Amino acid sequence: MNIALTELKFASLCIPHLGGPFIFADNLRHSLADQGIELRWVGVGTQDQRAVEDPLFSSQNAFGEVTGVNAPRIEDQAFELVRHLCERRYDGVLIHVLAGELQANIARYLPAQILRIMIVHSITRGTYRYARAVRDYVHVTIGASPRIPRDLVTKFGFPAERCLQIPHGVDIRRYCARQARRQANGRLRILSLGRIENQSKGVFRIPDILGRLKGLDLRLTVVGDGPDLEDLKNRASKLDCPVDFTGRVSNDCVPELFGQHDLFLMPSYFEGFPLTLIEAMAAGCVPVVSRIRLVTDQVVDHGVTGWLFEAENPESAAAIVRRAYSDRTALRSVSQAAQRKARESFSSVRMGESYAGLMRSLKQNRPPIPEPLSLSHWELPRGIRPGISRFLPESIKPLLRRWRERLFY
Repeated sequence: MNIALTELKFASLCIPHLGGPFIFADNLRHSLADQGIELRWVGVGTQDQRAVEDPLFSSQNAFGEVTGVNAPRIEDQAFELVRHLCERRYDGVLIHVLAGELQANIARYLPAQILRIMIVHSITRGTYRYARAVRDYVHVTIGASPRIPRDLVTKFGFPAERCLQIPHGVDIRRYCARQARRQANGRLRILSLGRIENQSKGVFRIPDILGRLKGLDLRLTVVGDGPDLEDLKNRASKLDCPVDFTGRVSNDCVPELFGQHDLFLMPSYFEGFPLTLIEAMAAGCVPVVSRIRLVTDQVVDHGVTGWLFEAENPESAAAIVRRAYSDRTALRSVSQAAQRKARESFSSVRMGESYAGLMRSLKQNRPPIPEPLSLSHWELPRGIRPGISRFLPESIKPLLRRWRERLFY
């Protein structure tokens, strides 16, 4: 550990939850500690306090805190957050887009001495508009996939020199320690893990894909929770293969789950950089994932470290599963290659070194940004305020997103 860096301290404005942004931040916390940099999560307000009291997150209590629990208004909560960051002598903050209105907008009000790193986790236009609303008040913006910085620079006016890519990483040791017990033949075990909603994650494609595979000895495990869970259960009940719904699980259980399955099925329409994808690869659970340009196709080498399919073509995904089922030698080869790539390209050690280097650089030479706004004039800018899309039916939104994807990308 570099003793000279032990005074560097950052706050991640993202409370413990089962989503990718917090899992990313927790991985980063561990890897930054090895670099002598402290990273703690910080929440604000009563709602955050109730959320972190979930027993599922009890192990995180030592690595963060909630402030402003008794502050009644969002303006009061913002004041309490700023006070907390100053009193605890934080050098900087990580702002996660879509982690909350206050958590994003606070970038415009933080004292000048506090560094601001904004992390964009998704590729939707709504996410990008959110980021643009505070663009000028952060020192640097990070996207995990090549797609995110490219979009922000070319379509949303972000300065290229302050918009970077740093891939996410996982603790490879956690996954290598789970020696996979995979069969050379027999039942093929398929895993779906993540938020169960169709608008971005495309979960209704799963029964559509597996329904085309009659006569194969398959078993599907669905891990997670979300608004479309009951609908997915109804659709999955018509499948010939057995389906297990586990509900949500602690992140501590994830390596074992991936180690127990042969394929990871992810039919998402939109992802920024899915952590579950590199977790699966690290455990040798072969990804069968939708092709998202400059995102999943930058992680998976088709036919080498996994397989890609077009989200609108479930038959192509079914054909991949058929091949994996019938050719276990090829499946084993892809599994081993996936593990190698995860180890070489997506380790949390590598991620921590990149973020530590960035933090050191910003501490020494921070880019100029506007003077902070006064908390007495708190307001949400356009982009963070709810837009016209809130009036659209939920059934229309995914169609519009996919139309934009085809039109612009």
